[in-house]
Amino acid sequence: MNEENRFLLTSHQDPDGDSIGSLIGLGRFLLERGKDVTIYNDGSPPDKYRFLDPDGLIKYEKPLKTSKFNRAIVLDCPKMERIGFVRDLLSDDVISVNIDHHCDNAMFGQINLVDETAAAVGEILCGILDNYHYPISRKVAVPLYAALLSDTGGFRFANTTAACLRCAARLVEAGADPKSISDSIYSSYSIESLKLLGKALENMVSAAGGRICAMTIAKSDLDRTGARLENSEGFVDYTMKIPGTEIGMLLKETGNGAIKVSLRSKGKVDVSAIALKYGGGGHREAAGFSTAGSLSDVLGETIAELKRYLDD
Repeated sequence: MNEENRFLLTSHQDPDGDSIGSLIGLGRFLLERGKDVTIYNDGSPPDKYRFLDPDGLIKYEKPLKTSKFNRAIVLDCPKMERIGFVRDLLSDDVISVNIDHHCDNAMFGQINLVDETAAAVGEILCGILDNYHYPISRKVAVPLYAALLSDTGGFRFANTTAACLRCAARLVEAGADPKSISDSIYSSYSIESLKLLGKALENMVSAAGGRICAMTIAKSDLDRTGARLENSEGFVDYTMKIPGTEIGMLLKETGNGAIKVSLRSKGKVDVSAIALKYGGGGHREAAGFSTAGSLSDVLGETIAELKRYLDD
């Protein structure tokens, strides 16, 4: 890496734990080596991940003036169009590096580091640092560990492999504290977020003889609870806690005519294939997409589509 390089780091719109943790982890690593680093992300972070960025490294609003970058590193994002306004900050001659673990990655970078077997981009970054024998500071280890933790559901999901756990152990050795990070992500909710969860649980429905479970969040639920839509991350996992459920989903009304759909599967159905049909993507057991329509219409249409996959 040349000293005169100016790095722009970004990830997919509406960032999650893996994207935020990976951005902060890689950003701090580069800053520690004297690099010029700027991080932009289109969207707002869930409150539970704000502890990872106490210095405000990630900027979430489009700048009035643009700087010229000659290196763009795109993390945890299968398609370039999903970085939102950040795409407007890239000049035609920028060298783009694509680091991802989604199976539908479009290989859009001049350099593509895509590993579908990795549990999280945080795991890929940890592997790169170890392969090149770079020391990992605590400030790098904490966000990378959080990336792993969030994308494995606290090391509960099927993507939790031996390689993933070895990476986690390496990050703990480097100073990541499993208890404090887990407490911040899984045991720290605002009253508004918990009230919103209550609304989502009230709205829970089942279909296909209990094989499909769905929750919905209407714009009115946000208004009544005072919660932000970003703080519903992880709510979809409650749909998978009912015995007999094979596919779970959470539908969220954004307020601008779009419905965001998060899908989960216990493995029989590849929900990324369903998401791809609607312009989204993800992994076999966790995927999502956005579509236009009313909450009730999208719920009915998606349930009908899921039933077809269950019957195949």
